[in-house]
Amino acid sequence: MSKGYTFNTGEIVVVNIQVETDENYGLWLVIEHRARNYPDGMLEEVDCLSPMGQVIAWSPRYLSYPDQKV
Repeated sequence: MSKGYTFNTGEIVVVNIQVETDENYGLWLVIEHRARNYPDGMLEEVDCLSPMGQVIAWSPRYLSYPDQKV
């Protein structure tokens, strides 16, 4: 998974939710990686453009680069 990476706008990532069909999610385009501080902790989200044209906010722990082994 992300292992502390900061994903930059324009990078290509894959979604890994630890099921056998992960490859069916295709390649995603990073739009924005942001972190918000709340009184009880920090929330990180990465907005990504899906292969179908939808923007989805993922936790960085579900993302990796296509050439990474997870």
